[in-house]
Amino acid sequence: MLRLALPLLLELSLGVAAGVLGTVLAGQMADASAAAFALAMQFFQTAFLLFRVVGAGISVVLSQRLGYQDPIAAEVAARTALVASFVMGLLAAFVLWFGSDQLLIQFQVPEEVRLQARPLMQWLAPCVLLDALVVAMASVMRAHLFAVQSLRVMIVMHGLHWLMAWLAILRIGLPGAAENGVWRLGFMASIAAASQLGTGSLATQAYVLQFNTVILLAGFAMGLAVEILVGRLVGEGHLKRAHALVRRVTWAGLLVAGSVSIVVALSGPWLVPLLTQDLSIRSEAIRLLWISVLLETGRSFNLVLLGSLRAVGDTRYPLYSGIPSVLLLLAGGSWLLGVHWAWGLAGIWLAYAADEWARGLLLWRRWLTLQWLPAAQQVIRRMHAEKKRGL
Repeated sequence: MLRLALPLLLELSLGVAAGVLGTVLAGQMADASAAAFALAMQFFQTAFLLFRVVGAGISVVLSQRLGYQDPIAAEVAARTALVASFVMGLLAAFVLWFGSDQLLIQFQVPEEVRLQARPLMQWLAPCVLLDALVVAMASVMRAHLFAVQSLRVMIVMHGLHWLMAWLAILRIGLPGAAENGVWRLGFMASIAAASQLGTGSLATQAYVLQFNTVILLAGFAMGLAVEILVGRLVGEGHLKRAHALVRRVTWAGLLVAGSVSIVVALSGPWLVPLLTQDLSIRSEAIRLLWISVLLETGRSFNLVLLGSLRAVGDTRYPLYSGIPSVLLLLAGGSWLLGVHWAWGLAGIWLAYAADEWARGLLLWRRWLTLQWLPAAQQVIRRMHAEKKRGL
């Protein structure tokens, strides 16, 4: 488990560090620049998460086939996934390039932020296409347990990214980061709610989201690792071992996420001033970091269970059970608490936490009651039938 999770954690850390670096550099220009950069990155990450849906499916399908000792079916699935990822990347790049202005207007982003966010989104458009292919190929490598090799590629890629960023700084000064898709739509609705609170609130949200992303890394890496391992165990027919593994990792994820988020919240008075000199933004950001203890433990809880259910083939339940929570608690709660009841960003953060815990508890109940077993057994039967047919 650790040999798989550690390279995944380091790989994810590199990607997050690139976004954090961009926000820090933008924040040194102005708070509005930081808000614009973070907003552009949120649209970029929305597209990226669409690819994650495919990437997660690749890892699960390949892990199951490899666990079942069926490399031919695994190769066919990998090739198909690469083609699908390319098409999705092309569509997402088109939307970002040609629809950036309309998207920002629909979200009622303040003009000073919109003017800076639009060109950023257009520059990110070609990156989306490349990221779609990167996610697909990295998922194939991870499923074959080549997590270290995938990490090496990411180190070279992000090293180049940072080198080019710093060269640009020296040259011109400071330069301007399915169920997942549904969640992203709900999250973008909360971004629109935050936009109603003004530029200061958008900047505060941008800064705190960077801290949240760092806190998320350990839980995200554990979720990816357990997904691959459970997929292998399902392919081998070891369902009892898969059940026990998920229970252990779930509690470990809660402990790690809780510990990291508390450390970050305690460090807030020293960390936040590194990003902004605005006293009102500092105060609000520190308060949000404490609410993030509740949010990030729920998110880690949710991620581990979501990956586990996906790995056993129980993919519909997380989607169907998650849609009401995302619509009512995440999207609706952000507007109700943050805007209508005027609780501001604290209300939006509480809506985030409520959504994560509601979905996580539903998935936990599903796992404990073994309602995923029929899906896992169906996966095993399907692989057996495919192998008999020579697929």
